[in-house]
Amino acid sequence: MMKKIILCLTLALMSATTMFAVKAKPGITQLQLVDGTIVSATLHGDEHFSYYSLLDGTPLKKSDNGKYEIISTETLNARKATVINTLKTRANGIGSIAPAYFPHTGSPKALVILVDFQDVKFKSSNPVATFNHYLNADFGTAVPSQDAKVFNQQDVNYGSVKEYFKECSMGQFTPQFDIVGPYTISKKSAYYGKDDSDGNDQNFKQMISEACAQAAADKVDFSKYDNNGDKFVDLVYIIYAGYSQSISGNSDDYLWPKSGTDNFYKYNVSGNKIMPQEYLIYNGCRICRYGLNNELNGSPDSKTPSINGIGLFCHEFSHTMGLPDHYDTEYKNADNQSPEFWDVMDAGEYTDNGYRPTPYSPWQKMLMGWATPTTLDGTQAQQLTLEPYDQASKAYKIEADVNEDNFRINENYSIADPTVQEKKELMERAKGEFLLLQNIRNEGWYKALPGYGLLVWRIDYSDIDKVHLTDSPNNTIGIPRVTIVPADGLVINQANIGNNKYTADQYWESCLNDPFPAYKIGKDGSDINSLTEVKFNWSTMTTRPLYNIAKDEATGIVSFDYLKDFKATGIENTLLDKDETSTPTEYFDLEGRKIATPLKGHLYITNKGKKVIY
Repeated sequence: MMKKIILCLTLALMSATTMFAVKAKPGITQLQLVDGTIVSATLHGDEHFSYYSLLDGTPLKKSDNGKYEIISTETLNARKATVINTLKTRANGIGSIAPAYFPHTGSPKALVILVDFQDVKFKSSNPVATFNHYLNADFGTAVPSQDAKVFNQQDVNYGSVKEYFKECSMGQFTPQFDIVGPYTISKKSAYYGKDDSDGNDQNFKQMISEACAQAAADKVDFSKYDNNGDKFVDLVYIIYAGYSQSISGNSDDYLWPKSGTDNFYKYNVSGNKIMPQEYLIYNGCRICRYGLNNELNGSPDSKTPSINGIGLFCHEFSHTMGLPDHYDTEYKNADNQSPEFWDVMDAGEYTDNGYRPTPYSPWQKMLMGWATPTTLDGTQAQQLTLEPYDQASKAYKIEADVNEDNFRINENYSIADPTVQEKKELMERAKGEFLLLQNIRNEGWYKALPGYGLLVWRIDYSDIDKVHLTDSPNNTIGIPRVTIVPADGLVINQANIGNNKYTADQYWESCLNDPFPAYKIGKDGSDINSLTEVKFNWSTMTTRPLYNIAKDEATGIVSFDYLKDFKATGIENTLLDKDETSTPTEYFDLEGRKIATPLKGHLYITNKGKKVIY
């Protein structure tokens, strides 16, 4: 029986201070060096640590006069190491009991507070209506009339946050967002977004405390948002007026979207800290878990403002439910290390500029308890089909076939000469690795993804049955735990666009050729429609191959042979025509036995003389 994977719902031994964020959105901007030279540069990193580099990869550091200076890679790495060590100390510390993750089933309520500043106001004349549509609208609901006059109507979200999660969960999770405000807090925007030397917003906690003080003064009942009765508000989410720092070229004084848990202290409505210090408690419930993101997409030099895509909200909200980041949070920028745009916890929050974020993967749906993949027998050769994931949420699981011959110690493993016991433990971990097969077509939430077909996920979560927010599963170079097996053999890290490595066109071409089958790639221009060898982290599997991977352009259905190349035996991979109803169809297995109840995805011979996949 397949072991059920669940999220860890208790953070009792975690530090009360944790923070997670989105990575920088790729893009090129113009910066001025200290000598006055104007250069093209791109932004890297996330809320914890960010920096610009020239397009050839040369790192930059902002000087005291606001201009940029070139620094060495060694200096950059030293700065990174300092930040990473600080984050590890926080994650491993023992602190106050933290609140449970936000619920991920049913229709729990979350409090969303709209915040503007002394100098930056919401563009909409009715921001509550704007963000009620953004968060809660049903499919097909028209954009509020005042927004049609204010915002660029070419940049419109495909659906609301509620609809995103409703569809990802197949109706098992429909969060409700109560929106209050907007409240004008005491300082200008730059005060709350001002960075320290590593790019961290220094005063965002004060912003949250002030916003909660004003909401409490406005008679908001915070106890309504404690869904499990643990005396913690499950989540306070802030949407603030203006733009985000995570876009290349935007001001360092803008806030960077983020989420986490922290110790918040009370401020009054005038922005003064209440002394002696008091924890942020209203209506008997303490506020620890938070999220925040911005109102507007892009940069302030846009002629017409655009409402923000829901992708940032979906990413941060997913953190509040326990999902970790799937990009390398230690900023090593290695290729073949993370899923990129195929995952909302990597770059997928920016798909279609955030207006159509990438839906949850089969792995993420497993974690949430929303769907369970079908495990394929390692001994039964079959011809199989997969419907598009947006229609059926069906995925196949192929477990690693590990033995003494194909087990190996990963060359990137931290212990050069592991003991016998350590090797035994690694062997057990290797046995738990697996693939997930997902059929993606460019429709619905998937419409803006760069490719379509059979996407193969590679998962290394064998040694534990719980996933933690602090895992950072793809930080160890060469040992990623949640990634894909690309058809073209390459997943380019978007941070390497430029850097004398890849162009933007090469990046997108590589994304296009991640799903199977991939066409006209490689030195010989051959098609790739099989997967006969998989290099897991701890073994190399050749015993569970896929052959003749094909996608039906009309229906979106993917078909493939599992374990055996049936085409070589003369059996064609023919999809069943369900419209053939002139006479009753009877089904027989390949040995001629009549099958009373055909199984979906299996190969049969019909009484009409056809070989079909049911």
